[in-house]
Amino acid sequence: MLDCLLLSLTLCKMLHDKPVVTLGVTQTIVLVADGVMTRRNVKEGGLEVDPLARTFIGSRPTWPRMIPVGIAQTVGGMWLGEKMRSSRNVWVRRLWWVPQSAGIASNGFGFTFSYVHWKMGY
Repeated sequence: MLDCLLLSLTLCKMLHDKPVVTLGVTQTIVLVADGVMTRRNVKEGGLEVDPLARTFIGSRPTWPRMIPVGIAQTVGGMWLGEKMRSSRNVWVRRLWWVPQSAGIASNGFGFTFSYVHWKMGY
């Protein structure tokens, strides 16, 4: 009866797709690192500078606001990546990794930006 609790959301298949899961785990690690550095900078008087992120988590983000957005970003990227990998269109199949890689790159940049500003003291 309960082969997969997530079946109704079509998320079950993506959890068995190793490349999608690998990128999802990588995205989660980078997302948490970015969140830790962002919180560190906010505690020291800094603000979130990414205008898109500010829309969802505010200028002084907290974990209760960052966690749901991070989950949505990771699951959304995994879902889209899995759908693209199984597309009928050959070009869409070849570019399945782009949505998750974009998330990894943006959060990686956010982590690096926050880390450099923390180390430089501004």
